[in-house]
Amino acid sequence: MIHISSGFTRSPPPLHGLTRADGVLIFDPIHYESFIEGATGMSVTNDLSATECYVIGNRLEALIDEATRRGEWSDALVEDHPDVSSLDEILGLARLFRRAHVERSREISV
Repeated sequence: MIHISSGFTRSPPPLHGLTRADGVLIFDPIHYESFIEGATGMSVTNDLSATECYVIGNRLEALIDEATRRGEWSDALVEDHPDVSSLDEILGLARLFRRAHVERSREISV
């Protein structure tokens, strides 16, 4: 599970396995496991480090940038990845892992 404090500046992305409890976002990435592994080459575990969250978020952002640059940022991209049902989900995952990196980095520096 990935826990993110209520300091999330945007409303939470519409993702499967994302809940809010006591001002904390809790994300179980199991629904997106195949997509994340295929798109990033990273395995999803319940205890991702700050570095792993950074790498996943960075690689998802690279996927988005590359698809946009090639003119392939469309629903056809979603059809290639059955674990995601919209482009917003891919964007939401990238943002969530970027935020998880920030949160985990804070935990280490405290």
